[in-house]
Amino acid sequence: MINFLLPSYSSEFIIESKDLIICLYVSDIQKEVNSYYQEYLTEVLTVFPGIVDIVTIKREN
Repeated sequence: MINFLLPSYSSEFIIESKDLIICLYVSDIQKEVNSYYQEYLTEVLTVFPGIVDIVTIKREN
């Protein structure tokens, strides 16, 4: 039996990683928000990275 040790990441590293992911995708999120709300609103909403919360991340092959 082979045991693998998972690296222990600090909470600061995890937060920084989430921030990086959000910054990479905020423009795509903004486009989707605009597309969804365009029929309901007359003004464009602004998505700020600080209000985005990552719920799950899934890798699709």
